[in-house]
Parts: sequence; structure tokens; C-alpha cells
Amino acid sequence: MNERACAELLLAADGYLILCHRNPDGDTVGSAAALCRGLRKAGRRAYVRECAAFTPRQRELLSDLLTEASEGLLPVFVDVAAADMICDEGRGLSAYLVIDHHIANRVECGRKLVEPEAAATGEIVFRLLAELGADLDAEIAKALYIAVSTDTGCFRFDNTTSETHRIAAELLRYDFGLGAVNRTYFEEKTPAAMRLQGELLAGLRLLAGDRIAAICVSRELRSRLGITEDDLEDVSSLPRSIAGVEAGITLKELPDPGGWKVSLRTSAAVDAAEVCALFGGGGHARAAGCTLYGTADAVIKLLAEAIETKLK
Repeated sequence: MNERACAELLLAADGYLILCHRNPDGDTVGSAAALCRGLRKAGRRAYVRECAAFTPRQRELLSDLLTEASEGLLPVFVDVAAADMICDEGRGLSAYLVIDHHIANRVECGRKLVEPEAAATGEIVFRLLAELGADLDAEIAKALYIAVSTDTGCFRFDNTTSETHRIAAELLRYDFGLGAVNRTYFEEKTPAAMRLQGELLAGLRLLAGDRIAAICVSRELRSRLGITEDDLEDVSSLPRSIAGVEAGITLKELPDPGGWKVSLRTSAAVDAAEVCALFGGGGHARAAGCTLYGTADAVIKLLAEAIETKLK
């Protein structure tokens, strides 16, 4: 399905519930907000499903769009690559439509707008809104800018394309407060986040001749420093920022005993999605994730061995 066919599908019905993925980031939230506001401009009822994991700045973006209801609304999964990635509040709902940019979308749904070449789902939503005939405004432009800039590392990652910059240039025609958005999403850190970064760097592990770096965010560390989800948003890029490192591993301890959420960031030397697929995960070539169980040392060793095979 392309954007035009998707727009025709959306205009043919009314009443949509837009759902984000678990551990929501700027792309899923920004895309959901923009699509919801665009559908409303097109004369359709639309809401974003309430999610306990939304951070304060994400809630500001969503403000008047949230609902806890689902009855009578058609579920639209945005930036969700697999059914088990849906937010907890969306469990049990079957997707009416999926809009996504992941290479391998595993959501069972007969209606999909999936474009892996897009740097962010926000790029797809930008084009979809044009087909819906929904004029952009400052609120929609801000949401789309956050979506696109988040998944490209503020246009630093190599998934950034000329199309990404074209879309960003279009969005900048609307006065949504570019400087304030960039500062809020890419510069500002709380004191707790700065202390966390210090402890993570102090405990940094370098492997494979310093070509692999790993950090571990334990639940004890989060509790001791008072870390929020907002504080963790940029942590995964930290190990990959070290000179000479080809793959950065970030472990975040889960409530499940022995469970770790793995975030892998890589250079062109390693396909992150291929590595994470070995462990039931997935994502993009330079950023992917999975869930593993065991001690932190055992999980890091397992991942490092898989990465070293790719490096060789």
C-alpha cells in the first residue's frame, strides 16, 4: 500500500485509535500526534491511546489527543514493528492499519503502509497527510520534526537522506520554535541524567580490541539516582560515541528477573538488525534491539561474540 491508497482507506471510515510502541520514543509519539491532528483536520474522529510510559514532554506534545477508550475505534499501529512491541495499554487489540518504517514488520495485518527506506515513520506520515488533504500547522510540524529528528539523531545518523532534509525544510516553514525543540530534545539533561552518564562511563566495558563498548543500566542504579524514562532516552548512543568503537551495547535491566532490554548501535561494519535478529529482536541496520536473560556479564559476552563474528 502507498500513501494515496492509505489515505483513501482512512477517509473511507471514521473513528481511529492510534497506538504507539512500548518504551515510546520521539518517532512513535511524534508520528502519532501528527497523524491524529491530521485526521481531525480531515474531519475524522481520532485519538491517541493513553500510555503510562509517556514522559512529561511527550504528554505536552499529545496534550488534547489522549483517550483511555478503545470501543468503536479502529486501531492504527504507528512505528510498531511487531505485535509484542505495542504499548501495554494496546495489548489484545488487533491492528486495522499499520504505518511503519522497520525493515521487517511482523504485525499480522492485511493493511500496511511500510516503507523501510524512510529514515523515520514521521517521513511517511508527512507524505500521508498531504494525500489526506490535511494542511500542516505549527503543532503538526513540531510533532513531525520531533519524529524525524529523533530517529536520525538530529540528522547525524547515516539513515538521513536528501528526502529527510527536504521534509525538515518544509516543516521549518512553520514557526514551531525550532531552537526550543532542539534544546529540549537533544541538549538539556537533568542533574540525575548527568550523574548517570558519569557512572555509566566509569563502568564502561571495552571488548574486541576496543571495537565494542558496553554499558549497563541496572535497576539499582536507576533507583539510587532517581532516573526517569526521559533521562534514559539518549543513553543508547553513549557507547557508540567513543572513537574506534564499531558497536555500542546498552543494557537496561527489566522488572523480570534476569531480563535485559538490549539496544545496539553500530557503524557500517556491523548490521545491528542482523545481530539482534539472532536473539529474536530486530530494528534497523544501525540501531536495533532485543531482550535477553541472564547476568549482565553473560548477556554482554553473548552479544560481543555475535558482533565479533560480523566484524571478522
